[in-house]
Amino acid sequence: MCSEDLGNSEKLVGLIILTCLSWTSHSLPCNVSLAESCPASLYYVPRTMKTLDETAALFRVNSNAVNRTVDGFLVAITCSCLALHGEFTSHLDYRVQPNDTWDSISSKFGSFVVEKREETLIPSQTVTLDILCGCSQNASTVTYKVTQGDTLYRICLRFGADQNKTAELNMIGNPELIHNGQVIFIPEPGKEITLFHI
Repeated sequence: MCSEDLGNSEKLVGLIILTCLSWTSHSLPCNVSLAESCPASLYYVPRTMKTLDETAALFRVNSNAVNRTVDGFLVAITCSCLALHGEFTSHLDYRVQPNDTWDSISSKFGSFVVEKREETLIPSQTVTLDILCGCSQNASTVTYKVTQGDTLYRICLRFGADQNKTAELNMIGNPELIHNGQVIFIPEPGKEITLFHI
């Protein structure tokens, strides 16, 4: 909790959203010896309008792995636990553009990129990005970024997921306290995600 920001807190129907610039989302720890991997999805809401094909190209997936949602896209990825990583991630190669920073790259990918501050970004260089994702007992999960007005209850209702399992997986002690910008993992989402098939 960011006590210096408590004066700026907003109370919204049982939800407190804290503005905390130093907030960092947790990742799901994994055990490399298990060599776990699973199908997973990112709930990607681009900052500027993108087509389905542009989104597929950005994440380097086939366009049939991307579904349009009410406010963005659901991107199917493979999530795994590789050596030298203690967390579940998906990996993709990215060609560094002029003026790129880790913040701008993360923003481009919906804030799901694990920043490697120690790695210098050189234009035209290819870097491997680690995209946060999760596996829960080898079951499908959705990686979701909390936005203003979200409650854990509404998020779980939207995805047809169990609120208690979601809180437990994300180590959320108080389901009424989630943070704007927090990345959470939704285990075993149901079929209630509103998709638009084109």
